[in-house]
Amino acid sequence: MKSKIILSIFIFFVITIMVLFVNCGSSEEEVVPNKAPTCAITNPANNAAIELGTTVQIAISATDVDGSVSNVKISIDDVSTTTLQSSPYTYDWNTSGVTPGQHNIKAVATDNGGLSATGQIVVTVTADAPTVTTADITEITGTTATSGGNATDDGGISITARGVVWGASSGPTLESNAGFTEDGTGTGAFTSSITNLTAATTYYVKAYATNSEGTAYGEEKSFITAGLPTVVNGEASDITHESAICAVEITNDGGTEVTARGLVWKTAGGTPPTLEDNVGFTTEGSGTGTFTSTMTSLENNTNYAVRAYATNSAGTAYGETKYFYTLEGPAAVTTLDITNIDAHIATGSGEVTDFGGSFSLDGVGIVWGTSPNPDLANNDGFYLLYPFSPDSENPFEALLSGLKPDTKYYVRAFATNDYGNVYGDEKTFTTRAFTVQTGNFTDARDNTKYSTITISGQTWMAENLAFLPEVCPSNTDCGYWVYDYQGADVSEAKATTNFTTYGVLYNWEIASTSCPTGWHLPTRDEWSIFEMNLGMPYMDAYGGSMQRGTDEGGKLKEAGTANWAAPNEGATNISKFTALPGGLRSVDKTFSEIGASAYFWTSSEYSGAADAYRKYISNNSAIIYSGAYWNIHGFSVRCLQD
Repeated sequence: MKSKIILSIFIFFVITIMVLFVNCGSSEEEVVPNKAPTCAITNPANNAAIELGTTVQIAISATDVDGSVSNVKISIDDVSTTTLQSSPYTYDWNTSGVTPGQHNIKAVATDNGGLSATGQIVVTVTADAPTVTTADITEITGTTATSGGNATDDGGISITARGVVWGASSGPTLESNAGFTEDGTGTGAFTSSITNLTAATTYYVKAYATNSEGTAYGEEKSFITAGLPTVVNGEASDITHESAICAVEITNDGGTEVTARGLVWKTAGGTPPTLEDNVGFTTEGSGTGTFTSTMTSLENNTNYAVRAYATNSAGTAYGETKYFYTLEGPAAVTTLDITNIDAHIATGSGEVTDFGGSFSLDGVGIVWGTSPNPDLANNDGFYLLYPFSPDSENPFEALLSGLKPDTKYYVRAFATNDYGNVYGDEKTFTTRAFTVQTGNFTDARDNTKYSTITISGQTWMAENLAFLPEVCPSNTDCGYWVYDYQGADVSEAKATTNFTTYGVLYNWEIASTSCPTGWHLPTRDEWSIFEMNLGMPYMDAYGGSMQRGTDEGGKLKEAGTANWAAPNEGATNISKFTALPGGLRSVDKTFSEIGASAYFWTSSEYSGAADAYRKYISNNSAIIYSGAYWNIHGFSVRCLQD
């Protein structure tokens, strides 16, 4: 029993102890696990673009809810940059020298319990190409020039190359060009030499600068390389047996200074003379402008080739090659008597007595004037025959024309060779007074009576031919027309005032055979003789111009405005030819120009059967016009006695 009691007490005691133990443990504080801190990069923003060279503040937000943040470590591209022990957690990142592109920024915050948190972003560092300007183009020659540039900004990255690039087309680049320079590195001004250029060519130039971001170009500038000078040389002059002069003009220096100029010559044949291949040359200073240069020590009677030259930085340019013969000696000529003297013309003659050693003379002739000692520079006229050789007719004759009536003239024969002009002794004569013999003639075909004039041996009808065997309207090609008459009755046509006053209009074929027996349609040459007998110079009477003389047309025209329309310019009719303005029947088969124009056929054809020469006189001019017209025109006719 006692043992049971003891056992019960023991069990009670044990239970009591256990209860007490349990109650004691439930009264202690419960242990809580440590929490990690937070970490975030608040600046810059993720994927931000940062310009190279700027300083960016990296800001970190780091907190710990159950303790404290011990430190924050910042790394860029896994390279530690700083460890921050206290807030604010910021770091100033200077991007100078940073390689442009993407960079990883990472922040790690660690708390007092040793736990950590990470914030991470990606940013892009950006850079620019350089900035460069192009310098002006200077010191331009035919093959070189100077330029350059100024690299004012490297764009944040070192400039690794700079220079200029050029080409013959706009927009040269380092990939497409005619040439480029390499003129160092870095920023700042630089000078570039442009070489291997072609003369007289337009080039385009740009400065460039290169960094790792690429190549930038300055503004484009253009220039033209210097060309060769422009050289103009005249013919050789003042030629003697041993010297000659040549006039030269340097009209353009080609864009750069002419440093040498002059003449260069050699005997003719083969290649033209050059400064490397010649028998002589002159030096006549520098620059543009005109100058004369004398060739000396020449051989007589020798054919030379000469040309001017001018040299600049682009090279040497030459003028046109001119050829000349040095002279042997003067010719000799004698003036013979003047014959066939008339009012406006005469015949002069001379004889060459010495050719001066020349194979032939350049020309001979007669020169005349109203003052003594006329020559080829001062005269009232001259007649030239050329060339003149020992086989030419000698003595020679020359026609003196354009003379004034009742006037004393001085005459000399002349001869021209390489030596120059020589003159014979002087002769004088006086022209006759201008006279006109009048008369009349009756055409046996129709008993029409015509007034006539005789001047210097030529007898002309002084009225328009009026022979009319038939007539037709202007729109019919019978070859006989009366101005404004549109019928076919000869008697009616002859009754018109226009027939009575102006006669008949003929086509050329009819006109050629319309003159009565003993008379003919005058040739073009016979008209020219007539014109010279009125005072027209030979060169006008036989020249190629349509407009002839000065007042000879006025000498032919009926004076006043009874039949001519005003103003009937210069009409004097001192020839008594009494030209009347009969108008014409034109190719369009109409009548026109009566009162204003006188047309006269000649018998001379022009280059074929379709055209013939005619003479034309206008109410508005005192000259005579000469030219060819279609032979289907209807013109007036003046017959010339055989």
